[in-house]
Amino acid sequence: MEIAILDAVMRITFPSFIVTALFFAWAGTACQKYSQPERLRRFTAPQQIPASQKNTVSKTLENPPDSASVADTIPTVTHRAVVRTTLGEITIGLYGKDAPRAVENFVKLSERKFFRGILFHRVARNFVIQTGDPKTKDKRKKDEWGTGGESAFGEPFPDEIFTDAPSVKRGYRRGTVAMANRSPDANTSQFFFCLRDISELPQQFTIFGEVLRGQNIVDSIGNVEIIPQLNGNDGRPVKSIVIKSVAVAKVRALTR
Repeated sequence: MEIAILDAVMRITFPSFIVTALFFAWAGTACQKYSQPERLRRFTAPQQIPASQKNTVSKTLENPPDSASVADTIPTVTHRAVVRTTLGEITIGLYGKDAPRAVENFVKLSERKFFRGILFHRVARNFVIQTGDPKTKDKRKKDEWGTGGESAFGEPFPDEIFTDAPSVKRGYRRGTVAMANRSPDANTSQFFFCLRDISELPQQFTIFGEVLRGQNIVDSIGNVEIIPQLNGNDGRPVKSIVIKSVAVAKVRALTR
């Protein structure tokens, strides 16, 4: 009886066409929310940086190697890339054995001068700096910065996270260069530099190199004034930091 009365009231108070309209309005809002492009998988910097971590490197990894296996965590550098920015040069050693597809992508894009004019669109203090989005060449697309990317292969390529690879065993330590993506196996041209050892970062991002020279430049970028976006320590640089050029050369065998 009560159900029947309630049903009658609902029919009088909310005619079917209004209920239907309300439902579709809600559904449209929900779909819009989840169809908007993500700014990549949101690994974020801490809101407050502990004093003990400022300008320091953490001493432990999630699975630290013992002394007998240290050699297993030294990746082979197959290429050197000199990234010239408006703040200085960064020399990167590329791991062509650990992440052949990612390195090939980076090399091919560099040869096409793809990175010229691209900005560092993200600075997460004491965490990472990020670049590689071609949309940053267009100031009119500021709201979309961080959502773009192009692969040298014409389509996104898979992650290369092999448990026996030295770079994976070593993890995301200070100076590591890794691919950034919005979902698994969706790598294009975006990548990031680690500003410290980040043992808490899950093994979801392909490590394809490390800084050989110019970590001071990386640190300088990591300390620039930002416009907060994800939180107070994570946002877009106030003054543009531009990649002027990337030159890559193959090396015979160089390990570190």
